[in-house]
Amino acid sequence: MEHLKYPERYWQHLLAFPFIISMIIPLVIFDFCTELYHHICFPLYGIPLVPRQEYIKIDRVKLSYLTWLQKIFCA
Repeated sequence: MEHLKYPERYWQHLLAFPFIISMIIPLVIFDFCTELYHHICFPLYGIPLVPRQEYIKIDRVKLSYLTWLQKIFCA
């Protein structure tokens, strides 16, 4: 309940929320371009493909002390 210690920051967080969420679109585009590069260029250079699961972990959402909103932001 750390967020309850600073109620004056509520409006700051509320104003920042749309900007944080709007970054999802560029991140998805970046992820798509990176995967496209990975699947086209790596075989051309003779580099083995790397499984994403080894490097991208979405395990922070399993932390029990986070609220549902904090889990979304961690994801």
